This record gives sequence, structure tokens and C-alpha cells, in this order.
Amino acid sequence: MLHHSVGWRENEIQPKARIMWKFAVALALLTTPAQAVILDGQILRQNGQGKFVKLDTDQPLAVGFDTFDDDNLYGFDEDQN
Repeated sequence: MLHHSVGWRENEIQPKARIMWKFAVALALLTTPAQAVILDGQILRQNGQGKFVKLDTDQPLAVGFDTFDDDNLYGFDEDQN
């Protein structure tokens, strides 16, 4: 009786595991690298003369420091893989 109960549970779990495995494989195949693209930008309220500037990503950028030392708000398109 105990053996029959264990066999029944194994048969119930196996189809669920197969479905999860197929889902994981499909998700891995369909996943693409994340991309962020700036469509438009502006500064609504400020105390300076800055404006929104979209940087060209064809040239390397130094991110994390006050590289430009001005009132502008800078943004750039990102490609993360």
C-alpha cells in the first residue's frame, strides 16, 4: 500500500517537472538582452540654465563622475547584455 502511494506521487510530480523544464527552456531561448532607448527629454523645473542633452554612444562615456561640470541633464541609450 505504501509503495502504491509513493508511485502515485512520483507520477503526479513528473508531468509538472516536465512542464516547468519546457517553460524554462522556452524562456531561455526567447530572452534577449535588455535595451534602453531615450525617445525625448526635458527639464521641467530648475534653478539654472541647463537643458536635456542626449549623448552619442558611438564614443566611450565616463559614467559616474561630474565629467561635464555644467547644469545640463545628460542621458544616453543603453545596451546591456
